[in-house]
Amino acid sequence: MRRVAAGFTLVVAVLATAGCGSQVRDYIADTYEHRGSSGDIDTYNSPDTVGTTVSDIVANLDPAARKADGGNEYLRYNDDIVTVGPAAGGGSTIRVEDLDGRWFSVADADRATYHAAAAVASNHLVALLGQAARLAEGIGVPPEAYLDLARATLDNVASLGPSAALTGPAARCDWETVARHLAAIAEDERPAYRALAAAAARLAGTTPPPNLLQP
Repeated sequence: MRRVAAGFTLVVAVLATAGCGSQVRDYIADTYEHRGSSGDIDTYNSPDTVGTTVSDIVANLDPAARKADGGNEYLRYNDDIVTVGPAAGGGSTIRVEDLDGRWFSVADADRATYHAAAAVASNHLVALLGQAARLAEGIGVPPEAYLDLARATLDNVASLGPSAALTGPAARCDWETVARHLAAIAEDERPAYRALAAAAARLAGTTPPPNLLQP
């Protein structure tokens, strides 16, 4: 079994002599430009390459474990994961996540499934919001109008769980509304809507009419 930090695809072995998370967090905050915070994650800019930035951080405080994956470097400290990756405009981006003791075990045979879940939770969520943005822009509504709704939905999932947080036409068997949605949106947007409406119905335990969600 390997241990995995929640929210990351990093697989590390936790060593007995873990580095102090708060010290590395303080060093990064004092050394690099702070870009912003989101929940337990702080993001910083470094003008240096990934390798140079990681070397500087490690020289300040040895991590308990270190791993390179896909151009990123991951440093495991007592309470933090530090992720250093290349920035689009040059230099590198540093992400510091407070783990707050959130660890779990993933068998080696299950790593691909773990990564698939991470892709759904992150990459596919962005693609979904991209569809919402296209639909909104098509009727002259700014996509930002939906961001508060998306944030509230994630908060509900965090506090209630997916099943209890689910609302909408598929959850209440309002298939006439689903049909109106499909008729209103562009043909090339319908496959994604059908797939997600079917997933919502599966989560809610409802059954759509035959052929409604078929291509």
